[in-house]
Amino acid sequence: PQQKTFTLHIQTQGEGSWTSRVKNYLSSMIPPNVNYHQFNSRNATTGINGGVIMGKSRGPANERLILIDGPHSAPTQHIGEYNYVMVAGAGIGVTPVAACLQSVVFHRWKFSVGDAYPSHAHFYWVVSHRDVTAYKWFVARIKEVQDCVINMREKNPEDMKNKTFKFHIFVTSVPKDIAERKEIKTRDRNNTQYWGVPSKESQVVVTRAKFEKGDLYNALLHPKQDHKVFGDIHIWTGRPKWDARFIEVGESNPRSDVGVMFCGNRYIAKDLKAMCAKYSSKAQGRRFRLHKENF
Repeated sequence: PQQKTFTLHIQTQGEGSWTSRVKNYLSSMIPPNVNYHQFNSRNATTGINGGVIMGKSRGPANERLILIDGPHSAPTQHIGEYNYVMVAGAGIGVTPVAACLQSVVFHRWKFSVGDAYPSHAHFYWVVSHRDVTAYKWFVARIKEVQDCVINMREKNPEDMKNKTFKFHIFVTSVPKDIAERKEIKTRDRNNTQYWGVPSKESQVVVTRAKFEKGDLYNALLHPKQDHKVFGDIHIWTGRPKWDARFIEVGESNPRSDVGVMFCGNRYIAKDLKAMCAKYSSKAQGRRFRLHKENF
């Protein structure tokens, strides 16, 4: 919400669907066989270099490219109401997780004084193994956020003592006969075509994590063990064991409400609702409050 632009992530649902038609329409206006392309247009008044400006609002027949209907409410809009949050997403529901991730670390923690609301942020992403390749952009963003957290701990150790950052990734439906690990090619390690556009916040970081985004991506594609740790990032094989996660947050939270926000399928939403009831404690003055959007 602090950014001047917003990003749409649309998961195509197969030929004939409206999502596929949107993809084909936009693909018709870019060079073939590219994963990333930036639209430009001309404006003689505000543009530079011959009136060229970034972005495009009109299509080949001068029709508007995209019309946005909204904004609509979302569970994650409640994030600023809590100092302790658990933000979870499954499938394409990861998009609000990505937005909160950047809002908390790139903005709230960077510019807040005292409690940042939230100061203690726990993120969870449930992703099917078959879909991992579609989320390279998000893997890169997680790494950039981890870099920023490490950099802030280096620059402001006293302030960061009162901050908690954890990111848990659950890779489900991992094939038993998974192929051997394939390393990211050197030319792809910082390739925009491969990873997407890096955040501007990550480009001014001095101290970074001691692993590459390619290491994180390879661990998701080729998990060799049930649990692997990269800094504050935990990769698990299989479905979430929510009891352990709620106990972890509950033990770190003295006496206050915890905001639990979820976007994804209704089965996980049902599990989270049960966990919130199970681990809320009137005696300890702690409630896990669920805000959800399921589909």
